[in-house]
Amino acid sequence: MSRIRSRRGSLGHDALGVVCEALEARQLLAFAIAEYFPLTLGASWSYSGASNGQAIIWTTTSLADVIEAGTPATILRTVVSTPGGGSHTEAQYYHLDPTGLRLLREDSYASAPPGAVRQFGGGGAQLAPSSVLNGHTVPVSWSSLSDGGESGLSAFTSQFTGTVATFGPVQIVTPAGTFTALKLVRTGTGSIDYADSALPDVTSTEMTSEWLVRGIGLVRREYSGSFSYSDGQQFDSTYAFSLTDSSLLGFALTGNGLPIANGDSTPRAADGTYFGAVNVSGISRTRQFSIRNDGSTTMTINGATLSGTHATEFTIVQMPATTLAPGERTAFSVRFDPTAAGFRRANVTVTSSDPVASPFRISIRGKGVLAPEIEVRGNGRLILVGDISPRAADFTFLGARAVDGTSITRTFRIKNLGSATLDLTGGPHVVISGVNSGDFSVTKQPSPTVAPGTFTTFKIRFRPTGAEERSAVVSIPSNDGDESPYSFAISGVGL
Repeated sequence: MSRIRSRRGSLGHDALGVVCEALEARQLLAFAIAEYFPLTLGASWSYSGASNGQAIIWTTTSLADVIEAGTPATILRTVVSTPGGGSHTEAQYYHLDPTGLRLLREDSYASAPPGAVRQFGGGGAQLAPSSVLNGHTVPVSWSSLSDGGESGLSAFTSQFTGTVATFGPVQIVTPAGTFTALKLVRTGTGSIDYADSALPDVTSTEMTSEWLVRGIGLVRREYSGSFSYSDGQQFDSTYAFSLTDSSLLGFALTGNGLPIANGDSTPRAADGTYFGAVNVSGISRTRQFSIRNDGSTTMTINGATLSGTHATEFTIVQMPATTLAPGERTAFSVRFDPTAAGFRRANVTVTSSDPVASPFRISIRGKGVLAPEIEVRGNGRLILVGDISPRAADFTFLGARAVDGTSITRTFRIKNLGSATLDLTGGPHVVISGVNSGDFSVTKQPSPTVAPGTFTTFKIRFRPTGAEERSAVVSIPSNDGDESPYSFAISGVGL
């Protein structure tokens, strides 16, 4: 099997395929290859995936501009490693000109050069023709010569003949985000002929699917190949990997410190895109989102807008800054104020100068609920839940009475500010407890239910049984979700 793996490594590597820009579906895709295959020196890409069932990590860097066989080329170096620590390095030499994209040379080595060197004849393997149509298929073919290098095998020549079909634009989800991409599907047959006639030759059928994004390049690749040897052996190979990060990703959006991908259509409470349940009676909830510039140049932010079915129930109450230097952050806030029960949906779109992430669009959602909301007043004044400072102004201080059986009675009002019936649970509905609870009594209980927007009243009588200050606590259990029981302190003075 070691021999088979060595040969597969010589043939199974796929360079990036046809790259194009989708102007409109079913219309001509005009090339902007420099945008879809960026060769900026120092740029980096990280990928994760699996090869033949084994977890693999790819780390790629745009390394240097060189002259290869008299032709300008840019080297992309990729380190392929496993979680266990094994790794090898590949270097591809790409030539980019108005005719398209070509692969001139590929090096592979375990630790440091020199390693196996594979050179493509005829000016390189043409990976990108001048123009293609959406859904159109174009022929591709190339030949190469390898010196065998570190594999310990004889030098060999290889051939590949096939087609590339182009589709786009399509949506692709990766760990680095959701992107609009061009999908390239390359299928074909290959062969390897060894200079040492004692070694069995190889034929293959291969299929590679690639997704490329303007300004970033490759964001996902899926590969499958079946290899047949002239000595009767067979070997099948599969791998797939997706982008996890890139230095070319400038615009980054987070909510509650968690990343939110462009095109995210699944709102979550964790990142703030799901606003939760909010009463439709005028209560609102606001979430804040952060924009960070991870790029190397200043970014212009053109603002944030709302759209969608229930966009009017969301409001952008804080706009982001208009410019962001590299590494800087800004924030914007969205308020949810539902006007009806049920799930309410909208989209937030942020436009910027980022060539990849503009427009940056995410889905947001909240739920309008019909909920009760209790309010208690005395003498027309609001009594706050948990109030521990009785006052004459709101009747929580009932006054002074002689310890001779005389009393004083105060009337309180319970109003339902919510949008569903307020149920005053238990019986009695108003309960008095505390140190001197025997000096206070409820002489009139409120109605057990209170319709939205209406009120009911209850009365408390103070009849002191001792001198000095007398105190107690009033509690009103209900189906209010966050203010049950509604409790506050009351007091009076015995003379």
